Amino acid sequence: MTKQEIERTVSLFYPAGVKTIYINSENGTDLNPPYSQIFVSLGITSSIKTLNEVRDNLNNISYLSATLATTKSIRKEDGKYSNEILKFGEYTKDDQYLATSMCGGEFEKILDRAASIDMYEELMHSEHVDQANQLKEIIGRLDEKNCWEDMAIAFNIVDNVPTISQFHRYVNYRKDQETGAEYRIGILVEMKKEK
Repeated sequence: MTKQEIERTVSLFYPAGVKTIYINSENGTDLNPPYSQIFVSLGITSSIKTLNEVRDNLNNISYLSATLATTKSIRKEDGKYSNEILKFGEYTKDDQYLATSMCGGEFEKILDRAASIDMYEELMHSEHVDQANQLKEIIGRLDEKNCWEDMAIAFNIVDNVPTISQFHRYVNYRKDQETGAEYRIGILVEMKKEK
């Protein structure tokens, strides 16, 4: 089983690109070939529901076994990566990482629905009408999809001009700024053991 084979198989259920990683360590220090487990990382904003759907589709393939898992990857001195599984099993949204912690507080303000409407009113009474209209459009999209629990609006000021964007509150990736370790939530895939 190769990473390319798994990528082709996953693309049948999940057309967006994926990152695949060989699991090559049991303790994060020693590298242990052969690599019989492959970790599949979907987009960092993929929901747990989407991860479960792809996992279930992989489990329907007679020779594959798949489960949700968390990996930790650390770049070693020789430039190779140590990839280990930290946890596997059932996951909920609470197992994902908050995007605000991933971004390191880059946003001046994170707006929920009420704060977004207040910001809209404030922008409408300023010289930033274009940004007010952009904010109104984003509020409308989030209202229409009823996804305020999973999404938020980021407000920032760059060169005295407000910038506004929506973002996912929960993500499947974070990087420890001190150690450089990368943590991902995704799908652990391996060949079923013959009986």
